[in-house]
Amino acid sequence: MAAVDDPATRGALVLRDAVVQHVCERAALGVPGVLRHSSGLDVVTHRDYPRVDADRAGDRVRASLELAVTWPTPLAATADAVREAVGSALVDLLGLTVDAVDVTISQILPASAGRPPRRVE
Repeated sequence: MAAVDDPATRGALVLRDAVVQHVCERAALGVPGVLRHSSGLDVVTHRDYPRVDADRAGDRVRASLELAVTWPTPLAATADAVREAVGSALVDLLGLTVDAVDVTISQILPASAGRPPRRVE
């Protein structure tokens, strides 16, 4: 019989889809050149960048991300870095098996888009 303090008998860990999406988003935003961005109706509909869709089946996941990046960020290198960062975060933080991380760069913005607006006092 298992002891009461045995970790295997304490319960289960449930990862909600929103947690998986948030980990993907934070990992992508940690890559230099990737921005959080919204404009136009995106502000109203809450469809800002990065956009994440993560499909899970048990402990397996496939993530798709749409990103906004600054000009002149090298696009292929940035996509590779995002793929690596997201895959590592899903494995290291959540213990999931990553089947794929698909990256689409949908917006290229001027470098000034990543800086907060200047205040004049």
